[in-house]
Amino acid sequence: MAMALVMSNCSRVKEGAKNAIHTGGELVGKAGSELAEGISDGVSDKFGGTILWDESLTKQGVSHGRWSATPTGDHPAVSLYMIFESEYKGQLRGRLLDGEGLEYGRTKVEVSGESGDAKYIDFPFDKPTEFILKSTLVIEELDPVSVDITQ
Repeated sequence: MAMALVMSNCSRVKEGAKNAIHTGGELVGKAGSELAEGISDGVSDKFGGTILWDESLTKQGVSHGRWSATPTGDHPAVSLYMIFESEYKGQLRGRLLDGEGLEYGRTKVEVSGESGDAKYIDFPFDKPTEFILKSTLVIEELDPVSVDITQ
């Protein structure tokens, strides 16, 4: 009888330890998941923001999706997802503004896309450019080039 009591107690202790480990594992998993989500939100906040888009591009059938800061070799860059409903070729200027509207980066890129295309376009900035919290990306058309789509 004493042996059965000891075996029963051992079984309860074993089951209690197993439940404690399982509960602890769940808590660690949730904390790790929340930490990863917080880091992801922090990175998104730091490198994300709003876009001020040149309406002349919209009228030409060019729109945009999301943007993010990405490293490109020795130069920081903004990568912008662009959607071409119509064929387009031209020069765009990208400017970065901080939360107070002060410019802290400027670049120009040649952009072209065929009707139905969608792709990421990199806007490389000077090496010392550091992307800051809640930036605004301004995209302006500089030199529209007529594209003859009849050929």
